[in-house]
Amino acid sequence: MGGGLSSAENVSGTLESRYQAHRWALLRRGRCPECAEVIRGTPALFAKEACGHCGYQHDAMQTSGKLPVPPWRQRRWLLYLGVGLASLLVSWLPLVSTLVVIAAMVLARWYVLAESLRWLSPARRVCTQFAVRVGIGVLAASTLVLQEALTLLPVIGWAAKPLAGVGVILLFVEVGGRYVEGRVRRDAQDASLDTWEWAVPTFMLGVVMSVAVAGVLVLTWIWERVSTLPDWLVL
Repeated sequence: MGGGLSSAENVSGTLESRYQAHRWALLRRGRCPECAEVIRGTPALFAKEACGHCGYQHDAMQTSGKLPVPPWRQRRWLLYLGVGLASLLVSWLPLVSTLVVIAAMVLARWYVLAESLRWLSPARRVCTQFAVRVGIGVLAASTLVLQEALTLLPVIGWAAKPLAGVGVILLFVEVGGRYVEGRVRRDAQDASLDTWEWAVPTFMLGVVMSVAVAGVLVLTWIWERVSTLPDWLVL
């Protein structure tokens, strides 16, 4: 009899843990843990307001003032591994490693950061999305210069390119994820959009243009030197 009760309690505990895990998963995706509808407004996500659909306030889950674990913190590791392996396989090919890193950043934008971005209010979401896109541009231009410069270094360059690729995607996800997370926390305070939030992507846009121009000049200089190498050898 006692064994039956113990087994029933274990089953009940397992079901309860799965139920709570399901509710937390809904909350991480910006949905109400009670009715599963999309939560409108970041304060409701932090249990500072009730759900606009069913009126449920998930403070009972002891989440008040706490940000649910952002999806990007759970999904980043597989992305890092994929970039490292792909870069290792194509490191000897010009431009391909760069395209792998750029594709990984675009994938990270949709697969890793998108759900956190949906938690933001419309104005802050537009501003933050613009900052993330400009960040992709900055790192893409920097990656182009770095990866193609490494391509010119036999053996050493081929070994260094996968590390450089993982470093770039790691920088994008870790910095971008924390930036978006900070904007979500700011939004939960009902704070208006700060001027510097527009200044950051504007400055980054200037940086990406400067890096692109510098990259073209550096690659042109390298190509000119390489093209004169046969003449120098003949002499």
